[in-house]
Amino acid sequence: MGASAKYTTKMVNIIKKTIITCLVLTIHVSIMAQVSITATPPAFQFAFKDLWNVQVISANPGNTATYRIIMELQNQKGRVLLAETSEFNLTGGNLILTANTFKQVEPFKFQFFQNSIAHYTNQVSKTLPAGSYVVSYKLIKTNSTGSEPVDDFVFNIDAADLSDLFLTGPLDGEEIQETQPLLTWVYSNPFNAGGCNYELFIHEKQNSQSKWEAVNNNPQVFNKKNLPHTLYQYSVSDRELVVGKTYAWYVKVYCEGIEQAQSEIWQFTIKEPEYVIEENDDPNSYHNLEKGSKTPYIEIQDNYLKVRHITRVVDKDGQLNYTISDGNGKIVVDGKQIPLEVSLGDNRYKIDLCPMEGVGLSKGKYFFRVADDAGEIWKLSFGYKRKKECQ
Repeated sequence: MGASAKYTTKMVNIIKKTIITCLVLTIHVSIMAQVSITATPPAFQFAFKDLWNVQVISANPGNTATYRIIMELQNQKGRVLLAETSEFNLTGGNLILTANTFKQVEPFKFQFFQNSIAHYTNQVSKTLPAGSYVVSYKLIKTNSTGSEPVDDFVFNIDAADLSDLFLTGPLDGEEIQETQPLLTWVYSNPFNAGGCNYELFIHEKQNSQSKWEAVNNNPQVFNKKNLPHTLYQYSVSDRELVVGKTYAWYVKVYCEGIEQAQSEIWQFTIKEPEYVIEENDDPNSYHNLEKGSKTPYIEIQDNYLKVRHITRVVDKDGQLNYTISDGNGKIVVDGKQIPLEVSLGDNRYKIDLCPMEGVGLSKGKYFFRVADDAGEIWKLSFGYKRKKECQ
């Protein structure tokens, strides 16, 4: 065979190999292109869950493959987090995820890179702080030999701070003496002038926990829905908060039934009250109830608790709304167990403690609290020594 023929044969072989290689690459690209991922950017205010309005489209009927999604969130300071879904199978058609259905690809794997806003992404409904974000998605195909990227999708979004829901009291980290505190917050939103109500959440916090861990991991000790105003006065009928414990709390706002915002999380601690010991030992005298931080303390000389309200507690005949709790905050007696009848304008009460021994009262120190018709709590503490035997 001449040199010209050898050259021609060699060129033909090269061309064949090139064609085959291109054909393989074309088929590979064609198959890969038949599976794609897209995402719908959320509105100008969004939570972590709103980033999962994702659609995976497969145009390979009858061809089942395994995938996972990696989402990366960045802001002006850099990477915020990486979130990776569990693996899922897809056989043609679409996988449509929304803010309410993304749980089907849980559990997620998280990597946090900015602790200052890590608690926002821990709570899927918590609105992320205002700022500019870049959100990217990678669709990864996995098999027994490894994994390979299939498609990706990226969008930019600016999160506006148009609604403000702020806690105002008790202050974050404050120590308070009142086990039935007044909780307050403020909310302003130019797009929701009315028709809004609030939901209050309180969780007990353990010493080793952060306030965010307490909210995410511990059961609620108190929850109140459909509050019409930006405050809530704890009442004698609510589950009482305990002296010496710390509580994390936050508020959500709903307008026309739709959640609009969630406040930050604050914490407060219930500390031992500062007692004001009354010197009057006259067994016939009545002792003033106080509100606020002052808690009068008296030693009962007989079997009667005699208390006086500086104004009046009731505006009509009825039963006194009261509780007696021990030093740990546990309610021992209340007005449902042993009713105390009162009349219009009453401001002095002589309370026989003997019947209360049958429901748990014994020698010791107690807190007496009564709610007036305005919902304010009046109180005093007393030592019960039972110097006289009950008849």
